[in-house]
Amino acid sequence: MTTPAAPREPLLRIEALTKNFGGFIALDNINVDIAKGERFGLIGPNGSGKTTLVNCISGALRPNKGNVVFAGADITLLPPNRRSHRGIARSFQIPRPFRSMTVLENLMVALDFAGNRELLETEAHRRDAAMSILSRIGLTTRATVPTAVLTQVELRKMELARALATGPKLLISDEAMAGLSTSEVDEVLDLLMSLGGEDIAIIMIEHIMQAVMRFSQRVMCLDAGRIIAIGAPSEVMANARVQEAYLGT
Repeated sequence: MTTPAAPREPLLRIEALTKNFGGFIALDNINVDIAKGERFGLIGPNGSGKTTLVNCISGALRPNKGNVVFAGADITLLPPNRRSHRGIARSFQIPRPFRSMTVLENLMVALDFAGNRELLETEAHRRDAAMSILSRIGLTTRATVPTAVLTQVELRKMELARALATGPKLLISDEAMAGLSTSEVDEVLDLLMSLGGEDIAIIMIEHIMQAVMRFSQRVMCLDAGRIIAIGAPSEVMANARVQEAYLGT
């Protein structure tokens, strides 16, 4: 008889996570595991707790109760910079690059922050590493231009490139496609899917349902700080509570 394989340890484990702001409960006993390389969609109406959850994961907020376990270690009390060095990166909806610097220079700053001195001990090494990331992102031809002249979709790509420069095992993508055209959404979505294929787990917060459905292997919907559905995208979107809370039907 064949012995079944032991279940893999999740990359990220959220255990009974609760966050209060005074008398307001923003997160109420959240439990979820995310696997290495998983593409995970996070949806919910405004005020549902999505941003609070990713702030607790990235270290911008500390929960009142519960634990955040990453790669087998409890990181609940670690500050954001130490979580970044362990492999958690986050891109934001509104990119805030160093406007006076070129795209390449912005990326080299991120590489310096990552602190990979043994591998990137010289400026030439860091430049080569930055150009390699820009090639993956599709911004090689924009390397020497100032970020002030980038288009919106190029800024979103550069925001992802800066996150990649820290060498993440988990990337949190916060509405990277908001305000983009249909073709630009497809560009960023294809990019995120290719990164997920490189064993980087991605949590994608997004309001564009077609993008969530195409991207995600699993989707979790929050409402009023609680999980109301989690599972395959088609199952979650067919859930009556999700439709009522999120889609207004």
